[in-house]
Amino acid sequence: MIINFSDLKKIVNEEVIENFDHHFINDLDCMKNKVATCEIMIEVIWGILENSLKGKKVKLEKLRLYETDTSYAEIEVG
Repeated sequence: MIINFSDLKKIVNEEVIENFDHHFINDLDCMKNKVATCEIMIEVIWGILENSLKGKKVKLEKLRLYETDTSYAEIEVG
């Protein structure tokens, strides 16, 4: 096992969901001077998660952010 799923879920909830959900995205410090597109947001979220996971020695490989059921942005390493 690379990381316990409950640990990962806690990190995502604390670092991403709680900071983005029900907030005006353009007012967030991490989004200052950026356009809140799905492509920009996934880059910001990638950076947040990558930083949060460093101490756990876990490396992100793929991240997908959905705008709708059929529209999303994706980042993949490799």
